Amino acid sequence: MTELELLAQHVSEGLAAPQKALSPAWFYDDEGSRLFQQIMALPEYYLTRAEHALLEARGDELAALIDPAGQPLDLVELGSGDGSKMLGLLGRLRARNPGTVYRPVDLSEHALTELARRFGEQLPELTLAPVRGDYFNAWPPAGAGRRQVALYMGSNLGNQDQRGALSLLRRIRGKRR
Repeated sequence: MTELELLAQHVSEGLAAPQKALSPAWFYDDEGSRLFQQIMALPEYYLTRAEHALLEARGDELAALIDPAGQPLDLVELGSGDGSKMLGLLGRLRARNPGTVYRPVDLSEHALTELARRFGEQLPELTLAPVRGDYFNAWPPAGAGRRQVALYMGSNLGNQDQRGALSLLRRIRGKRR
């Protein structure tokens, strides 16, 4: 199936559903990613700021939960965008475990390029392995002998209806087995 045929199928299914919807994957290309960065800067868009504040306030606890034993760790963030809210948490993880590898997964090449630039400046000692693609077709393999933890932030999960969110979380869990 071509990309255009897949888009047509998704649009048709989305418009036929009781609650009309279009998968966010279709509008998070490079231009959509730039637009979303502008939207996140608006005072009305509080969710990203709330996530950032939560990660800062509870970052030490979260780092201890993600990496309790200090074993080699690959942190996969699904829908990372530019990764800006993750800097504090990743700094904490890196301090606990110098072997931490951050594997951001995003549809937008632009967002991943910006992420690599920002992390190179602000957290250069962190090993970064960006992956461009959707959550499942681009799922990065775990390194040999490494623990892999998937992080899927609430602002991304909110792009799904309840059934879609549950289905997505089940698929993520399936990738982890």
